[in-house]
Amino acid sequence: MAPHRKFGLSYGMKIVIFAFTPTAGVAFLTFGLLRDARGSWAAWPYATNMFTALTGACFGIPLAIGVLQEIASQQADRAQWKITRRMLVVNVADISDSLHGAYRATLAELRAVSALMRHCHLRPTSIYDSSEKGGSPSVLVLAEIRHLVDAHIELEDWMRKIAIDRQLANVLEGQYSAAWDFLDGQVRARLLESGAPWLPRDVYVKLRSSCSINVVTFETLLPEVSSRIEYSKRFLSSNPVPSIYEWHNSAGYYLSAVVNNLTLAASSIDNLIEKRELLVYVENLVAKS
Repeated sequence: MAPHRKFGLSYGMKIVIFAFTPTAGVAFLTFGLLRDARGSWAAWPYATNMFTALTGACFGIPLAIGVLQEIASQQADRAQWKITRRMLVVNVADISDSLHGAYRATLAELRAVSALMRHCHLRPTSIYDSSEKGGSPSVLVLAEIRHLVDAHIELEDWMRKIAIDRQLANVLEGQYSAAWDFLDGQVRARLLESGAPWLPRDVYVKLRSSCSINVVTFETLLPEVSSRIEYSKRFLSSNPVPSIYEWHNSAGYYLSAVVNNLTLAASSIDNLIEKRELLVYVENLVAKS
């Protein structure tokens, strides 16, 4: 239901219309009844009609103005609320589009990608440090390398599936920031002014803490990950297998750096996941308005 806000006349006009005029009407009514009792109006038919009309006006004008004022007030409130709600709907739709368009993935898929990124914390450097640096890697070390490569292959597939191009990412980042700034500034002020509900404080604080999104496009990570994965595959299929030192210098060290970058990417995705979840509160606010 649209909020209702009272509009009224000035204090002086209220005294004149709603206090003085009815008082005058009571006085005129009393005077007229007394004249009627004495039969004094018989010789003054026109004056009688005018006096009767004036007495009725003293009661009718305040009533009419009060009703019309209330109708005008409600119409103004409804018109203002329609404008505010339209602004709310448009901005929430822009925020929703930017959050859902940032990656070609559902919320569950984004959670899976984030978990896989953090799973890739297997550090190639630790594999190197735990092996004989100068000789061929042991069976256990080779198994660890295969596990690391398989995890990155799966992650590479996910990155290619959900990634968007940088130009679209820039558009969505700008759209989110602009829509949120307008929602938090203009629309929020209008809602609070009209007495409409706003977001719960904890939800608002979380959304307000970061008014931007960082869409990771993986455009620099994907080619390098692919080339190092291919090298690791050739390394594992070599006969005899080269030294772990050679693998570490050619692929392992870079994969370790990639893991650090993917950890930052996972944080960005987690931030976007939280915003998608918090968006539910905003959409409920619109639905209830």
